Amino acid sequence: IDSRYFKDYKEEVAKWMENDSKKPAEREDMQYPQLAKKIISDATMEAIQMRHQHNTRGLTMVMDELAGFFNNMGRYNKGSELEQWLSIFSGHPITVDRKKGEPLMIENPHISIIGGIQPGVFHSSFSDKVSNGMTDRFLICIPEVMPIIKWNDNEIEHDIYELWDKYVKNILGIPLGEEPNVFHFSKEAKAHLIEWQNNLKATKNPIISG
Repeated sequence: IDSRYFKDYKEEVAKWMENDSKKPAEREDMQYPQLAKKIISDATMEAIQMRHQHNTRGLTMVMDELAGFFNNMGRYNKGSELEQWLSIFSGHPITVDRKKGEPLMIENPHISIIGGIQPGVFHSSFSDKVSNGMTDRFLICIPEVMPIIKWNDNEIEHDIYELWDKYVKNILGIPLGEEPNVFHFSKEAKAHLIEWQNNLKATKNPIISG
C-alpha cells in the first residue's frame, strides 16, 4: 500500500512541477503534494512528525534491529528525543513551532514500534532506560525454544496472502470520523485494573511503585 502511495505521490509531484513551469497566468491553483505513508524505518523525529501529520491514522516504525532505534537517538541533534517518544506513547499532542515553515500539531499521535534484538544486545540497549519507563512501554516477547528450520521447498498458500490483503484493507477502510472509536472495559476487567493500580505502592519494586 505504501508503494502505491509513493507511486501516486511521484505522479502528483510531476503534475505540480509541470504546472509550476507554466506562465503565472496559466497556472492552476495547486498545493505541493504530500506523501501519505504508514510504515517508516530510519527517520529523524522531524521527518516522523511530518509523516504523521499527513497520516492521522497513525504510523508503524519497523526496525530489524531495535538497538539501532536507540542508537539513533540524538544522532542529528542533542534534544530530548527519548522524552518525545515517552510523550507520544502517552498520547500527548505533538506541537512543533519552527523558525521556518508552518507550525505543526497532531492532537492524537499514535506510533507503534516493532523490531527484533539479540539477547546479548538487549541488556545494553534497555538497561539504562528502566528508570524513565521506556523499557516498560515495550511488550517483550522471547520464545522459549528456537527450532532450527531446515531448508525446504514449502511455500505459503496463496489464500493466506489474499486473507491478509483483505484484513489490512478492511482495517484501513474504517472511516476516520471527528471523534475516535472508544472501546470500553468489561466490568471484570475494569475492576481488575483498578485493584492493580491502587496496590502499586505496595509492591517492593521501587521502579514500578514510582
